[in-house]
Amino acid sequence: MLDRKHAGWEASPTAGVVDSQTVKAPAAKERGYDGGKRIVGRKRHIAVDTDGRLLMVNLTTADISDSAGAQKILEGIRKRWPWMKHLFADGGCDRIKLMDKAAYLDFTVEIVKRTDAEPGFKLLPRR
Repeated sequence: MLDRKHAGWEASPTAGVVDSQTVKAPAAKERGYDGGKRIVGRKRHIAVDTDGRLLMVNLTTADISDSAGAQKILEGIRKRWPWMKHLFADGGCDRIKLMDKAAYLDFTVEIVKRTDAEPGFKLLPRR
């Protein structure tokens, strides 16, 4: 909160970004298979504010979907950051259960999808 104030922002974030990352974990006791990435390991479900400051982390096996992991993140954010209202997420979080949970917890989740019109990496706003 002090870093946000120092940067000229309100101390309490009102918006954030939710995403996940699959990592290899050959020595982990619990791990799963992420079919989309073809990786056996663990998955980090992460929430950050719009400047990239870490708000919440949930570590699961890699076979947990982005949507299911994001639901746990929503619960944690609501407890720790009760004033947060808006979240941005990628297309992997575009599921009915997640949207229902977000509505129940009084969040607005905006799905930012990439376009396949242009090949290669393109920077997307809020992702």
